[in-house]
Amino acid sequence: MKTIFENNGGAYTQVGDYLLPNLSLPVEEKETNIDVWTMRHKRYLKQNHKVRYYNLLTSGKLNSYLADIEEQAQNLFSRLVKDLAEKENVMEKLKPKLFSVMKSYTKEQFVKDVIAGIIVAIIALPLSIALAIASGVGPVQGLYTAIVAGFVISALGGSSVQIAGPTAAFATIVAGIIAKDGLDGLVISTILAGIFLILMGFCHFGSLIKFIPYTITTGFTSGIAVTIVIGQLKDFFGITYPDGVKPIETTEKFKAFAENISTINTDALIVGIVSLAILIISPMLLKRIPGSLIAVIVGSLMVQFLPLKVSTIGNLYTISNSLPSFHLPEVNVQIVQNAIPNAFTIAVLAAIESLLSCVVADGMINGKHRSDMELVAQGAGNIASALFGGIPATGAIARTAAR
Repeated sequence: MKTIFENNGGAYTQVGDYLLPNLSLPVEEKETNIDVWTMRHKRYLKQNHKVRYYNLLTSGKLNSYLADIEEQAQNLFSRLVKDLAEKENVMEKLKPKLFSVMKSYTKEQFVKDVIAGIIVAIIALPLSIALAIASGVGPVQGLYTAIVAGFVISALGGSSVQIAGPTAAFATIVAGIIAKDGLDGLVISTILAGIFLILMGFCHFGSLIKFIPYTITTGFTSGIAVTIVIGQLKDFFGITYPDGVKPIETTEKFKAFAENISTINTDALIVGIVSLAILIISPMLLKRIPGSLIAVIVGSLMVQFLPLKVSTIGNLYTISNSLPSFHLPEVNVQIVQNAIPNAFTIAVLAAIESLLSCVVADGMINGKHRSDMELVAQGAGNIASALFGGIPATGAIARTAAR
């Protein structure tokens, strides 16, 4: 379509044999103003093409001509409205949920979010430390991941309640990467995974989550649960491994646990049983307070004030109180080549777990997430986490549910 001239009635566009008024009206008004355009077209013909107008009038074809004009205009602008709606929908899918939420944000909601943030932070603190240790890095890396990745993903994410951080799904993978390629290899793998995730978001791969069979979803989450349980058996029973024994794979962890079961620490087992009981019973009694928060507080008080010989994070590790600092890894062709398969694995796991967490969160708040934007945010969060000393992160159901 090409605008060929303008008149007081607006710009006119050639469509087939007809000249259609193309007024600068809001999209939502265009369909309701077809009659206005038809009248202005009739007036334009009468003023500027008198011969043609009177030929149509005297031959009795004027009304038919104007009806054709109206039909052409209706079809034209119906397509226009549809095209604009599709473009708007595409842009909406790549718009952070925060931008939409802030339009109707209130002081009351802010107070609720502050309280929720404090509760989630208390829960995320020991959880991030534990998952970092399970991944073969220090507790500081877990804290850095929770801070940096958690902030970036929440700020840019496609869910209004999604909270990200280290997860059990990555523990075995991260430990394997560190054992083979070192910490720099992990950083490069995480950065590449972040790039893959961003590309997946821009290519609209987020909608593919609906094609994943339910059996795969349940199998995936059940597998993560088994991995978490086996990984926590050592600390739950207070088992001590001989020097040099650092199992990475899940089967190796279970084998090491079984071989050293004789070193069980009764005090650690008592704390573990009490904490587990709180997690199971508290949701039945206190629905508004997360059971994990109560378990953390009670467990800490037991170790602090009862004569229990239980190792704590402070006894085993030194935790820095400094803020995350920017760090660029050493890069060479060999490390990048080795990192690509690991990066792809991390990206796929992060995409699946984060989108599954979004789906669960949608059911809890009766909302709808933006899957493509969530993938972009996951990518940005993982890149930031890696550059500031963290490990791979993704949306976590445990933190999100507490929120």
